[in-house]
Amino acid sequence: MSWGEDSAVTWKNCSFSELSADLLYQLLMLRQQVFIVEQQCPYADADGWDSSASHLLAFAADATLIACCRMLPPGSRYAEASIGRVVVHSDWRRRGLGHELIERATTAVRAQFPEAAIRIGAQSHLVSFYGRHGYQPVGEQYPVDRIPHQDLLLSTKETACRDTR
Repeated sequence: MSWGEDSAVTWKNCSFSELSADLLYQLLMLRQQVFIVEQQCPYADADGWDSSASHLLAFAADATLIACCRMLPPGSRYAEASIGRVVVHSDWRRRGLGHELIERATTAVRAQFPEAAIRIGAQSHLVSFYGRHGYQPVGEQYPVDRIPHQDLLLSTKETACRDTR
């Protein structure tokens, strides 16, 4: 196992049309809990990009959604493929689940779009987290809802690296 992977966690990668109403509700609830409530950023999470994305979902043994992200194809939101709306439930943090989520998402995007670089727009304090997976900062920092952000890029020549420290 890698990154402290929990054997009780199950993973599913699905398109928007494969999300049941209940699962979509869980996904939106988790994102709202973290991004809007915890981080106190009142914004419209439903931004129009979910329907063209694949969604990587992690479930606890009781089938509760505990982590997710969305993966967009190149040429949609950015010229590159992208990973965004990366979220881990607060009860599941500090277990390596975020690293496992990014590793699996990067692998899924690479498998579907092997010639595409991958862009992530991350909160600036997470640059080193994504750096452990090979993502490098590009451009200047910018604010999103008063939180500094940094674009990160994993080029097609790089592979996601694993720093097990």
